[in-house]
Amino acid sequence: MAYLLGSGARAVIITRGSRGASVFRAGQAPLDVPAPRVEVVDTVGAGDAFNGALATALAAGLALETAVAVAVQAGAAACTGAGARQALPRAGDIALLG
Repeated sequence: MAYLLGSGARAVIITRGSRGASVFRAGQAPLDVPAPRVEVVDTVGAGDAFNGALATALAAGLALETAVAVAVQAGAAACTGAGARQALPRAGDIALLG
């Protein structure tokens, strides 16, 4: 992380599976975003759901910390169904996990 932050990245996000994600910024304490507890059926597609939700939230103008929280919930929601495409959550699915 130090290398990426020292190379000009404003933030680094590390996903941690059932433990959520961590946001690192230079000169700041890491922010840990916990994942909601879900009954895991299949983890295929969780990363795709996380990345898609993160990009969508950032494009909508949400702050990075809020966008990561949305993305963590999307990744968790994707784990509750089988397969990648079929299990991708919709906005309403994410709100239900809150």
